Amino acid sequence: MARNNHYWVPAYKDGQFNIDLVELEALLNKLEGQTNYLFLNYPSNPTGTTLNKAELTAIADICRKHGCYVVSDEIYCEQNFTDEGHTSMAEIYPEKTVISNGISKWLGAGGWRIGFMIVPREMSAVVDAMNMYNSEINSGVSSPIQWATIKGFEDTPEMTEYFANSKAILKTISGIFRRNLVDAGIASTTTGDLGSYYVLMDFTN
Repeated sequence: MARNNHYWVPAYKDGQFNIDLVELEALLNKLEGQTNYLFLNYPSNPTGTTLNKAELTAIADICRKHGCYVVSDEIYCEQNFTDEGHTSMAEIYPEKTVISNGISKWLGAGGWRIGFMIVPREMSAVVDAMNMYNSEINSGVSSPIQWATIKGFEDTPEMTEYFANSKAILKTISGIFRRNLVDAGIASTTTGDLGSYYVLMDFTN
């Protein structure tokens, strides 16, 4: 991203966070002919919103049309409070989507700082660059933490129960907090019960 231009796509209106697809298409038309990356974060810190499969498909259709890459930060993927659950952008647009994730949020392991990237095979240059960067910046992760992380990826009744309880607790807390803000006359995003555990106060008015 260094020495490149950055553009914001409008995504907020009347307490709702949704990417303006018309604006996204117009921006990519304007930037036609260069390599572009769209950065997503969902479920979102700090808005508490998320993207469903239909919304992701619409975004992917536009990006595919323009050859735009997507860097999708899905570190809160297991904290999606909707009935539909989380859909990864890589399921819809695998050929040009880079997934950024880690265990500190969805596994409740704050401070452990274990992260990972999922990169399409044809983007090997990105992997090479990340390996070079990490070899100079990051140190090794302790063995116990690595084993604990493996446990978190196991598809077992124990982990299923853990994720369900975590989501229920976080959804309840964020809902209570948001209702208290409303009672106090402080506007906040109306999407706070969709995912993650964030509520964004709105001081527009």
